[in-house]
Amino acid sequence: MMNKKIILIDDDEIYQFITIKALTKLDDGVRIFSCLNGKAGLDKLLEEYSREEHFVVLLDLNMPVMNGWEFIQEFEKHNLHHNGNIEVYIVSSSTDQIDIKKAEQFVCVKAFLSKPIPIDKYDYILKGNG
Repeated sequence: MMNKKIILIDDDEIYQFITIKALTKLDDGVRIFSCLNGKAGLDKLLEEYSREEHFVVLLDLNMPVMNGWEFIQEFEKHNLHHNGNIEVYIVSSSTDQIDIKKAEQFVCVKAFLSKPIPIDKYDYILKGNG
């Protein structure tokens, strides 16, 4: 199995710290890039992108500079989701059905996950099962 690169996009630094600890506990070979907003996350994804690697984007919705919805719109403009090696997961504290339904409208979004994420769900994502 090819190693995954995780692009963690969330403006909550405590959540980032906990998530990075959980992911590296499950797979110490995973490469994680943490970004505090959607613009930084998109820039990092475009910088790191390769068709030969697998990417997981863990995306918060409410952030400064570029929020999660704006990230998805820009991501889709680059047509990267057609290559099949990038999985986007919305990870939000929102349980608003409007957000969940909106997420389902985007082809690139694999799932909408509500915080806090149990460690077994991260394990499932790392193993490629989403």
